[in-house]
Amino acid sequence: MEEIVYNGKLKGFRIEQIRRDKFYSMPINHFHNYYEIYYLLSGQRYYFIGSRNYYVKKGDLVIVDSNQLHRTSNYDDARHERILLEFEPSLLEEINVFFDNKFIQTCVFKKSGVLNLGDEDQRKIEEILNSVIYELQRQKSGYKGLVIARLIELFTFIIRKKEIQNRSNPPDENRVPVNRKIEEIADYISSHYSENISVDDLSEMFYISKYHLCRTFKKYTGFTINEYITINRIMQAKKLLTESNTSVSEIAEQTGFQSLTNFGKVFKQYMGKRPTEFRKAYREVN
Repeated sequence: MEEIVYNGKLKGFRIEQIRRDKFYSMPINHFHNYYEIYYLLSGQRYYFIGSRNYYVKKGDLVIVDSNQLHRTSNYDDARHERILLEFEPSLLEEINVFFDNKFIQTCVFKKSGVLNLGDEDQRKIEEILNSVIYELQRQKSGYKGLVIARLIELFTFIIRKKEIQNRSNPPDENRVPVNRKIEEIADYISSHYSENISVDDLSEMFYISKYHLCRTFKKYTGFTINEYITINRIMQAKKLLTESNTSVSEIAEQTGFQSLTNFGKVFKQYMGKRPTEFRKAYREVN
């Protein structure tokens, strides 16, 4: 069963609290231009970000940069409860003024990963998040300002926590111990998505049987090899469509698609629009 405990929003911001007691798998094409903070209230999860897999337990805070491929998957017990916060770039630009020219996009979100919180820090974070939900639920006079103030407090907490973590330079406790070769393969795909990559090529290149490669890669990342290759290509194509004037045909070639027709079909499958439609829609609102 899935229970939506709360779902609320302001302009440029959304917060959602969900409780689940059954298997849940995120869609494979999960990447977007907004930023995320994920707080696990109870249970245990795996959280795959980019090409790294993390073990997330109660009280952990997950930071996800914009346009960063990510996906949660089940641990031994599927039961869990989490709070998810989503931030549009426009909101962060407004809040940046409070941070002495330090950009939240860099200080908070630039390095995706997991923050381990002790009991006192967990209570602090939960107090902030509960306060945000409380104000959004009641919407009394001045609630928008109070919500923004609590978000500034949340960002300040994360920045200071990251500064402490960087000084102590601790090992990444949440990284899931896996076959190092699978991680190397994920990194290789992320860097060579424009090339004609096949399972046979990867099997030969990394000295691993096709069966073991496909099985282990799926178990570790939540993606098949072909899904992971395609998503990396789509992510780069999306970036080129929105940040450059490169023609659609050139983008198809640069991102490893064998034909313009195939590129258009696959892009629409993942993004809901064909490349030209996607670029036009983006430029109309930006």
